[in-house]
Amino acid sequence: RRSFLKLFDGAVSAANRRQSPLSVLLIDLDHFKRINDTHGHGVGDIVLREVASRLQSHLRSQVDWVARYGGEEFLVVMPETTVHEALESTQRLADVVRTKPVLAQGMALQVTASFGIAQLREGETLQSLLERADSMLYQAKADGRDCARMEV
Repeated sequence: RRSFLKLFDGAVSAANRRQSPLSVLLIDLDHFKRINDTHGHGVGDIVLREVASRLQSHLRSQVDWVARYGGEEFLVVMPETTVHEALESTQRLADVVRTKPVLAQGMALQVTASFGIAQLREGETLQSLLERADSMLYQAKADGRDCARMEV
């Protein structure tokens, strides 16, 4: 987590210096506790690895990056990306997560995710950016899950 925060802090600092856009996606797997409770943490770990792989494979290589943020949450950092461009990417990522079941120990598990999107504001701190993305994630969950919400 420390190396992730250092890398992320560097991306925020660079975007602030260059006055270039940077957007983040905070992603939470919907009803993930149910997977762990029903099938065990081993299956849950398989689901987490598969979703992370799917997310990373559908991002811009060597530009965007994904990290596990905690529990069943992931954070995608998208330098040089406005919030509207991030929303377009989010729709593609949501499809990648939901359209193909995750195969784990002979089971096909349907997985969906909720997304909170925020764009870095001029001079904003890492903490403030994450809080805004988290607020949007909670809005997506309140709106029924398997959707994305962004600040406009």
